Amino acid sequence: MSQGKALEEHAKAKEAWEANASFWDEIMQDEGNAFTLSLVWPAFQRMIPDLEGKRVLEFGCGNGVISRKLAKAGAKVRATDFSEALISLAEERGGAGIEYSVLDATDLDALLAQGKNEYDIVLSSMALFDMSDIRPLAQALPDLLTDAGCFAFTIIHPCFNNPSTVHLSELEDRDGELITTNSIKLSRYKTSVTELGVCSRKAPQAHPYFHRSLSELLGTFFAVGLVVDALEEPCFEPHSELPRKIKLGWTEDFSEFPPALGVRMARK
Repeated sequence: MSQGKALEEHAKAKEAWEANASFWDEIMQDEGNAFTLSLVWPAFQRMIPDLEGKRVLEFGCGNGVISRKLAKAGAKVRATDFSEALISLAEERGGAGIEYSVLDATDLDALLAQGKNEYDIVLSSMALFDMSDIRPLAQALPDLLTDAGCFAFTIIHPCFNNPSTVHLSELEDRDGELITTNSIKLSRYKTSVTELGVCSRKAPQAHPYFHRSLSELLGTFFAVGLVVDALEEPCFEPHSELPRKIKLGWTEDFSEFPPALGVRMARK
């Protein structure tokens, strides 16, 4: 994507999240939705088991759901988002040990201004696919992290849960017994693409999803000297009763396919 196109798409993403902020806050509330409770936060807990006393810089904090969980686990958190509206809502919900601020993670100068080698953990929860350009963040990470620090993120799984994913439920007659088979169909994976989508049918405004293959996504961080040292592919458990404030498109019926991906990266 050219720089001009990236800037245009970035502006669309910010406009959409400003419009959707109150709706998203109502969905997530203090503890988060089923993705947070069943997939995302457990993945972070496995990738970063010891948070006590750690200095964490979070990008794309939304209304602060993960920020509050990090702080409750003992971390000192600087939580940021490019949406002024979301930061205001996060501040209203509060949280001891958290400093909230507006920060655009596509702005290299703004990233570098956060401090030299100050953070034990740089973290992004379900936000990289909302960013038109992840290269500035990658370029800033070696300056932001301590020598022993790590970068941890979760995203919708690009291999199974990308904008081209279709869920299929088919009824089959197997020797006189009717069996429901759940599967997914993909029409695209390798090509990077930007498509409008919604977090819920009731969302006020569609927002752009920036799909990247694993080679492009991880390669951006490999280029600055980071390597993968932990990986999570959390799935909903079959036959589980999910905590829901809204009905998810992805359910426990598709338990063979991880809808989220968690990655921890460190210096070589």
